[in-house]
Amino acid sequence: MAGLWDLVVRPDTFFARVSQEAIDLRPPLAIFAAGALLPGLVYMVIIVAYMVSGSFSSLSVTLQGMMWVFLKCNVSLPLAGWIIMSLWTWGISRGLGGKGSLAATVRDTGYGMMPWTLSIIAFVLLAIMLFVIGFAAPVTTGVMEEYAQTAYDTWTYLGLLFVIWQWYLWTLGVQHTQKFAFGRSAVITGIPVAVYLAFVIAAMASVDVTRMIMTGT
Repeated sequence: MAGLWDLVVRPDTFFARVSQEAIDLRPPLAIFAAGALLPGLVYMVIIVAYMVSGSFSSLSVTLQGMMWVFLKCNVSLPLAGWIIMSLWTWGISRGLGGKGSLAATVRDTGYGMMPWTLSIIAFVLLAIMLFVIGFAAPVTTGVMEEYAQTAYDTWTYLGLLFVIWQWYLWTLGVQHTQKFAFGRSAVITGIPVAVYLAFVIAAMASVDVTRMIMTGT
């Protein structure tokens, strides 16, 4: 676990070392668990906000909705992404003569999710900050919504950079574990990443168009 700092600042050295060690899935599982569970802090802040405001009548409905969003967006979808990416890179790599096992590929893919976890940490801090601003200062609902929308838009675009970083880590994992050249590894990992980015960009464009229609701007 102490060597995870190398994953952030010296990823090439990190994967070169890890590829020579016995497979240990506990560190990547810890990385995933941190990214999946930390958003729970945001939901706790929302619950406290409802309790402070006295909106107990709608709290149960809100809790059900938050639980669904939490399980879907923070647990199920990221876990599915980890599994799909692992199977994809391992399957293609095996077809191209790769040397790494499925367990090693799962490990590397999990390590490669570090940018996602770091982005979640930053998101949690940002969300808590917005709630603190909303309760500590006389901010109107409209202004608070504008703050939230600006934060969401900024975070969405920054999220694309985190995906590129994640792609780079996955590429290094494939390169060292499967014993491929960097270019081949980048293509293997880049195909699903490109599909994901295309979907996200299309969704963002759809939201922007809908917003323009609704606001008339």
